[in-house]
Amino acid sequence: MRQQPEGTDRADPAPAGFANDLFAIADQVAAGVGGPVIIEDAGFRVLAYSAYLGEADRGRTEAILGRRIPQEWLDHLQASNLLARLVTSREVVEVRDGPWQARRRLIVGVHEHGRHVGVIWATETDRRLDRDARRALLRAAELVAPALHRHAESLAAESDRRGRQLRAILDGRGSAAAVAELGFPLTGTTAVLAVGPDEPERTGQSSLLAHVELCLDSLHQRAAAAWFGRHVLVLARADEAGALRIGHEIVRLAGSGPLAGVRIGVSTARRGPSALPRLREEAVRALGAVRSAPDQQVVRFGDVEAELLVREVCATMAGRLQLAGIDRLRAYDEHRGSDLVTSLRTYLDAACSLRGAAKALGVHPTTMHYRLTRVGEVSGLDLHDPEVRLAAGLVLRLRPDEPGA
Repeated sequence: MRQQPEGTDRADPAPAGFANDLFAIADQVAAGVGGPVIIEDAGFRVLAYSAYLGEADRGRTEAILGRRIPQEWLDHLQASNLLARLVTSREVVEVRDGPWQARRRLIVGVHEHGRHVGVIWATETDRRLDRDARRALLRAAELVAPALHRHAESLAAESDRRGRQLRAILDGRGSAAAVAELGFPLTGTTAVLAVGPDEPERTGQSSLLAHVELCLDSLHQRAAAAWFGRHVLVLARADEAGALRIGHEIVRLAGSGPLAGVRIGVSTARRGPSALPRLREEAVRALGAVRSAPDQQVVRFGDVEAELLVREVCATMAGRLQLAGIDRLRAYDEHRGSDLVTSLRTYLDAACSLRGAAKALGVHPTTMHYRLTRVGEVSGLDLHDPEVRLAAGLVLRLRPDEPGA
């Protein structure tokens, strides 16, 4: 860890040398606030820190050694609703508690041209931070902003390059060398996640991609992410269980902020670059399924594959898939005010279990048997024939908004 020369005078942060040496910047900011300082980029990766000879605060030590904000601190900021304030405002945030019996901290988000480009942390030691520490920290944020903006631009350019490379790979246009350059050995097992905001028109692409990349970084996950259409695609070297963990972590860290409604589709896991286009398709299809399931935010393709197949067949056959018996049932229900179509649908959804359907509808099995008898009489459908049951199920799924559905 860097050593602070004894007898260093404290002074207000000055612009001299700010753009040249981030470590010198950190020392100058520390002198201005009266406590050790860490400078991080927008992804909470440690870029520089001031020299300090006193007893180390564990949070500061963990950040410096791990080169990024510790997960425990990221969780604490999220749970305290402080993370969004740092990203969206220029105010100095005071934290009086934290993981590992943390000492008091002052934190300020750094912004340039309306963009969040970093964070400056000041930690209290055995002596209190200076009375003017807040003002000094705000001044430091203004002075350090150009350097962090250039750093952010460099990261954005690299992210854009990797994004183009990733999109080519997931489209089946990438070479083996390109896959290897992204850090995915050809022998490794990979999975794809499709991450979409709850309201695409109101969520900025950069904010969602930055959130996903931050989560991947916090997990120390070998992965790459890029925008692909209306969602972010993540290529991860992981099995299905690992990919699901990534998905749930992305949702968890979104908290209750602007990305709270994020939805994620997770592909199966396979080996080799030739499988990547298929994995991309699986993830995107799973994302489509989770968007229609309000009680879920992460869905595995294997869990919805059959549902998606039926849905896609119905969509393909729209306007052509008809069954006269179902039409007769719907007309009967509309005229008599009965619910024979509902009874038939419930019976089919219950795998043709009389007791299962009766339980789902809250009626006696005898009542359910009577209703199914009436279904056969009115519709003319032979429910003992498996092909008739399949056809009836498809038609009922095709037009669920029609009377009796």
